[in-house]
This record gives sequence, C-alpha cells and structure tokens, in this order.
Amino acid sequence: MLITGVINFNGAGLNLLKPPCAPSAPVMGNVSYSINNTGNANTFANVILTPSFNGGLPITSYTVTSNTGIYAISATSNVTINGLTKGNTYTFTATATNAQGTSSASNISLAITPVTVPGAPVIGAAYLSAATANVTFTPPTDTGGNAIINYVATSNPCNFTGSSTTSPILVTGLNGCSSYTFTVAAINSLGTGLSSNASNTLVTPVISGGLWGWGYNCATGQAGSTCGNLSSPTQVGALTNWTVVTTTGNFSSAIKSDGTLWNWGYNGCGQWGNSTSSLTKAYSPVQMGALTNWKINSVSRSGHLAIKTDGTMWVWGNNCLGQLGLGDNSNRSSPIQLGACTTWKYASNLGLSGLAIKTDGTLWSWGYNSSGQLGLGNITNYSSPKQVGALTNWKSFSIANCAQSSVAIKTDGTLWSWGYNPYGGLGLGNITNYSSPKQVGALTTWAKAGHGQYQTLAIKTDGTLWAWGYNSYGQLGLGNRTYYSSPKQVGALTNWRSIYTGGGNVLAFKTDGTAWAWGNDASGQLGFGNTNNYSSPKQVGALTTWTGSGTAASGTTLGIHN
Repeated sequence: MLITGVINFNGAGLNLLKPPCAPSAPVMGNVSYSINNTGNANTFANVILTPSFNGGLPITSYTVTSNTGIYAISATSNVTINGLTKGNTYTFTATATNAQGTSSASNISLAITPVTVPGAPVIGAAYLSAATANVTFTPPTDTGGNAIINYVATSNPCNFTGSSTTSPILVTGLNGCSSYTFTVAAINSLGTGLSSNASNTLVTPVISGGLWGWGYNCATGQAGSTCGNLSSPTQVGALTNWTVVTTTGNFSSAIKSDGTLWNWGYNGCGQWGNSTSSLTKAYSPVQMGALTNWKINSVSRSGHLAIKTDGTMWVWGNNCLGQLGLGDNSNRSSPIQLGACTTWKYASNLGLSGLAIKTDGTLWSWGYNSSGQLGLGNITNYSSPKQVGALTNWKSFSIANCAQSSVAIKTDGTLWSWGYNPYGGLGLGNITNYSSPKQVGALTTWAKAGHGQYQTLAIKTDGTLWAWGYNSYGQLGLGNRTYYSSPKQVGALTNWRSIYTGGGNVLAFKTDGTAWAWGNDASGQLGFGNTNNYSSPKQVGALTTWTGSGTAASGTTLGIHN
C-alpha cells in the first residue's frame, strides 16, 4: 500500500502529518456600516471575520461578497466593502484563501440597511407676500435611504420657520422693514438633514401703525420677538393700530386704537392680568380679556396700572409694598379697581411707587417712599393714594423706574422734582434728596419731561432739548460723560417732540417723524445694529413716520410709527 505524506521523527516515534490544503470557511462576525450624508459615495460596510483552520499555510486574503454581488478583498479579517446604496438591504458571506486554494463560504451575516438623514435640498427663489415669505426649493437627490416626510424653511435672523411636504414653503409672521434669507432642510424618519444654501434676501415692507421693539430680549421676549437681543428695530408681529406702549425690565404692554390691552414678556407675578392664563412668558402680544375701553397704561417689573375711558383706575400684579394702592399688601393676578374715583387722568407705577393726576389737576401718590419719592414731605410708605399738597394745576409727570424720584410739569409751564438725588437728577443744583416737590429754576416754558434712572431730559415749548443728572453712558446727549445737577441744552435744534429715558438709554422723536437715540447700548437698545454707546443723539434708521408713542427701559426700547 502506497502512503503519501510527511514522516516526522520526533525521537519518540513516527508522526504522519496532513499535507497543506485550502482553508476552512471563516466564521462571520459583526457587520456595521458607515454612511456619508452628502450622497452614496463612501457608504460602506465593515465586516469582521473569525478565521478557522488555515489549511496549514498562511491566509493570503479574505473575500467578502454581498447578496447583490459587491465584493471586497482584504489581507486581514477586518474587511471594508464599499459601494453600498442607502436604503438597500445587504447580507454578506466570506471566504479565505491560501496558496492551496479558497475555502467554502462562511455562514450568512445578519442583514444591514444603511440609512441616514437626507442630503441638502437645492434652494430656489424666495419671494414676499405681505409679511409672508414663499420659499421655493428642489428636493435633495439623496433621501438618506428613507422617504422624505417633510421640509422646513428657516429664516435668518430670528429663526422663523414654516413647513410643507412640497415646494414652496410659507414662512409667516415676518417683521416689517426687516431683511431675511432662508434655508431649507428635508426630514425623514431619522431626523432633519443638511440645510440648503441661503436664499436671496427679502426685505419686508413697513406696516403702517406697527409696533417695533429692539434691545434686550433674551430672557422673556419683552422686545416682542423670539430673536434674542435685537440691535435694530424689529416689528412686533403684524398687528397694527397701536397707540400707547410701555415697557420695563422684563415685561411690555400696549393699547390699540380699538381700546384693547395687550401684554408680552414675563408674567411671573400676574402682571398680565390674565388670572386664568397658564403662560409665564410670551414673545408676542397676548390680549388681556375682551374689554375695549383701556386708555392709559403703565407697567413696572412686577405690576400693572391702567386707566379706562370712564376715568376709573385698575391695578394688578405684585403688591409687596402697597404699590397697587389698594390699602393692603396682597398680590393680584387680575385687574382690581382702585377706589371708586372716575376722574383719573394719567398715572404711572414704575418701580414700587404709584403717581397719578386727576382731571381736577390734583396730584396723588402711594407705595414705597424710602427717599421721599411720594412727595408727601416724609419717608412713610402708603398703601392707598395720598394727595401731594393742595395744588390743582399739575399737568404731567415722569417717574423713574427703581430710581425713587419724580419730575412733574404744571399747567403754568414750571418744572418740579423730588425724591432720591445722588447724581443731581432732580436738576436743583445739588445732590440733596427732597421729600416734597421743588421747582427746577424759574422758567415757565417746560412742555414735556422724561425721568430715567438718576437722569432727566425735558423739552421746552420752543422745541429745545435739555438734560441733567447721571451721565455715565453719555445718556444726557451732551457729547460727554460728565454729571450735571442743573439743566444743560442738548445741541441747538428746536424740533424735539417727545422724549423717553430708561436706565441709561434715551429714545426721542422729532417733529419731522424721525427717531433718535443715545446712551447705553449694551443690548442693542439704541437700534443702530451694534452695541456701541453714544453720547450724542444719533438717528435710528431713516424712517420719518415715528408719530406714535415710545418707551425706553433698561435695555429694551419700543416705538410706534404710522
């Protein structure tokens, strides 16, 4: 009998060794895939094999083959197979090769289906219809292996969005006189894919009677937008016919010409007056109730005061120091009438104090009084209105938010001030506090005044503008940062119409309908598209239709134009 093989003498006997042969089939291990979000290129599987008997010779290669016929060869047992298509299902088998031949096929792997989010759509033209953008696009060539279920268009700035299953997509709620571009992204069952390139720029038209906001807006949306801080005027929604607007550090409110009252921003202390509302903040105006007879409106950081057309005064919100004037310290989350009087003409409750004028010209105050800001000759707090002196010729006033001081003008054109006075903001030539009204100079030509945090700006009947008090940001508009304890004229112009001053920023309107701002601009509240402070008046944009009212608080500015 003929025996073939190799005899090995190992000192203990003879061993018959099996000759070299083809390897045994490898064992299929883990299979994973990697994908490319921009197309099928570089979408591949990673196949890990467990080698079996090598046939007595080194393995020279492993071959992995898919059920679709795609294959790859590798010198190691970790094999990458390229050229997969997203959405297709794949299984794999493998063989091992040595110098004697190739093994039989391994067991079949588990199935994989490479899928991902879609690729980027191709942006088309965007065009306007009123305050709505129509954004066109072409679907992406790469669906990610899953059916696209929706498309979303997003604006820049502000991230206003719209969605549709087809082109075009409508994006609503754009602000008047603002510039936007748009991107489009596709969505499948795995999520949102890559965004397209930006569209052409759209500039929305100015909306007559619109309300505009800018400055600090991040915390609660008090500037009326979801955009974050706004360094340029941005229209607050598409509603029109606003007549009265007021804001404070975290909350804003306005009245429309139809007598309805609207609020936005923070609502943590019930200052919206919607006792059944679950909203704690809003980025656009929300109507308070259904009444249509609101006339005068004023807000503090946590309270609200308003006068109706019938002369009644209503208050609500935080009342920790009796600032609502209701004779107690209980908070209110819906409007409560203050007394039974129907002769209230004008009122304000900035800070923790209230001040009001009746139709008979008498002046009344209540609330916190640590610096004599109630003008009652003492520093006693009062939770109900008290008359300031016996005079009946008070015409208007301005009370500073949190600054504990006030200025007022009488019907004879004289200017009066009282309260806290650390920087000469009372205009009396000193820094002494006063708990009773003191006349500012002897002039009888004062027409309007705006009292901010330690500074005052006022307009005379000849249209000139004057300023005094705190000036660390240049908010007096005098081209410097020097404090003044008596009035100084701002420039030489004679066409100033109205003035609004906050913590360190000022908004003013001229008789030609232009808006001007200066002072602190840390949050963009001056509206110049930057955050640079200015110590002299600078025009806000080019509009000449600012004929409505305005308001300036610490960091936030609002204005109305027709």
